[in-house]
Amino acid sequence: MLFRKLEKREEENNVSNLTTPNKWLLHLIGGNETYSGESVDTSTAMNIAAVYACVRILSNHVAMLPLQLYQETRGKKKRVHNHPITKLIETRPNPYMTPFQFKQTMESHRQLYGNAYAEIEWSKTGYPKALWILNPLTTKVVIEKDGKGNLKRYLVQTTLMNGKIAYLPYSSVLHIKGLSTNGIIGKSPIDVARETIGIQIAGQKFTGKFYANGTMSSGVLKVPQTLKPEAKAIIRQEWEKFNNGLDNSHRVAILDAGLDYQSLGIKQCDAQYIETQKFSIAEIARIFNVPPHMLADLERATFSNIEQQSLEFVRDTLSPLLISWEQELQYQLFTEEEIEVKKFYFKFNLNSLLRGDSTNRANYYKTMHELGVYSINEIRELEDKDKIKNGDKHYMSLNYIDIDLMNDYQKQKVKLKDTNQDNPNENIILNSDPQPRVLFTVTSPP
Repeated sequence: MLFRKLEKREEENNVSNLTTPNKWLLHLIGGNETYSGESVDTSTAMNIAAVYACVRILSNHVAMLPLQLYQETRGKKKRVHNHPITKLIETRPNPYMTPFQFKQTMESHRQLYGNAYAEIEWSKTGYPKALWILNPLTTKVVIEKDGKGNLKRYLVQTTLMNGKIAYLPYSSVLHIKGLSTNGIIGKSPIDVARETIGIQIAGQKFTGKFYANGTMSSGVLKVPQTLKPEAKAIIRQEWEKFNNGLDNSHRVAILDAGLDYQSLGIKQCDAQYIETQKFSIAEIARIFNVPPHMLADLERATFSNIEQQSLEFVRDTLSPLLISWEQELQYQLFTEEEIEVKKFYFKFNLNSLLRGDSTNRANYYKTMHELGVYSINEIRELEDKDKIKNGDKHYMSLNYIDIDLMNDYQKQKVKLKDTNQDNPNENIILNSDPQPRVLFTVTSPP
């Protein structure tokens, strides 16, 4: 009889629903309790402004950059416009998404779940026809091995809209990974920042309840005599009725019948609430590798270092994300011949992020043009201007000389000095051509 009661009680404790989920249900849907007592998953994490801002900043920056197809031929790189994959990447990945929406959604999946998946639909010609984003919550990589431990199949398992499980060959899936410890599955930043996000959630709830109580902390009402449970309930109810809530804040409470109120809470300043929230925001920014000034945290930002931080954001944060996109797209969408022989590759155009202000751009273009790196039309293309006639020529200053000729030039100068001292009134000839050319005449002062 005793064991039946224990089994029944255990069954009652294992009952879980959405309002009072048990730990096993939280783990099942991807959420875990933290030391702050809050359950953290991707949906609750996105309610935190700092997390939402980091995911939005990273996904929007990746989405806004043009992803272009190039081909390298005999050492020259040129943009490719007439390839079937160009339309897929630059115009329409699928009938329902623009390139911006596709890249934004995929990058947000990577930042939230650590992995972004898209099924590659192939056409009859053998080229990709469409890219369909898969739900990262119901998609995972499956590695099957034989009895000897050798790799048998490398598949991607996903659950379709009708609830059926489908297995896709890995060659037909675009898999953009986050930071990984095994090279196969990316790790979610939400898992790394779980405790920090839990503190933020707890802080939001604390603030909400603080204002819901009319900024009045919890406390006790002391009475000189012993009260029955019914009387205690009535006093508590009446006290909360006239003192809780913002509408009752700053009202004067009247205590009679010997009642005495004593606060038990601590002030927010004593709990260093603001400092804790600032530290949590900085921790979230650090995990997502986003500069604090992009989260509107300008406490340590100055006009002199924001531009440098923006360049570091492009170099240290965006560039690794973009390289993973470029390499995955190249390997999954092209054949081995197109990669090794025809030299097709993808490249994000970072010019829009590195342009800077008009003064810095003008100085940069001037330097690159004088060095012969950019032509006039190339500079105009960077500024979204039309090309001009004869603007494809490259120029270089005549003041520069080959470093190998520098020694000969210095020797000629020494020879000129010696000749000037011996024959001050003779014409100086530098070369030994059949028809010598007079460079200049040295005359003695009168």
